[in-house]
Amino acid sequence: MENTLTAEISLSKSLFETLMVQGITESRRGNHRLAFKYFQEALQLDKTNQKALMWCAMLCTDPFDAKNFLQQLLEQNPEDKLIRNYYGLAIQRCNELDQLLNESQLLQRWSKNSGGIAEFSRLGDHLVKVGEITQQQLKVALHFQEYLRKQGQNEKIGEILESFGYINKQQLQKALELQKIDFFSRFSD
Repeated sequence: MENTLTAEISLSKSLFETLMVQGITESRRGNHRLAFKYFQEALQLDKTNQKALMWCAMLCTDPFDAKNFLQQLLEQNPEDKLIRNYYGLAIQRCNELDQLLNESQLLQRWSKNSGGIAEFSRLGDHLVKVGEITQQQLKVALHFQEYLRKQGQNEKIGEILESFGYINKQQLQKALELQKIDFFSRFSD
C-alpha cells in the first residue's frame, strides 16, 4: 500500500512538472490560452503552488480571475511588494470595469423594465426560489459548470443539477416550461 502511495505521489509530481514545462513552452511560443490551460491543470495537482498561481495571474484574460490568483499568492506572501503591487493593479482594473458596467446606458435600459424588457430569472435561481434545490447545491453546480467551461466544455446548469441528482428530469422540464412561459408573458399585452 505504501509503495502504491509513493508511486502515485511521484507520478503526480512528474505530471505537475510536465504541465509546468508545457505551460512555459507554450507561453514562450505566444500560445497564451493553451499555456494558461496547462497552468490551470498544474494547479489542480498543487493548488497552492506559487509559480503556477503567478503564471495563471499573468496569462488569464479576466482581471477578476487575475485578482483571485494574486490574492492567493498574497495570502502566502503578505510582505511581497511585487505581488502586492500587481494585486493593487488588478483591483484597480476590476473597479474600472465595474464602473463601466454601472454607467452603461445599454445595461440601464435593459434593467429598468421599460418597453416590456425585464430581467429574467435564471434557471438555478428559480429552482432555489421554488425550493427544488438549496443555494449551496446551486453554488456547487455553478462552480462545476465554471470548471467545465475552463476545460472547453459548455454544459447547461439544468443538466448539471440533474446529473448531480439534485433534481430529476421532470423537475427540470417543469422549471424550463415555467421559465419559457415567463419569458413569453413579458412580451404579450
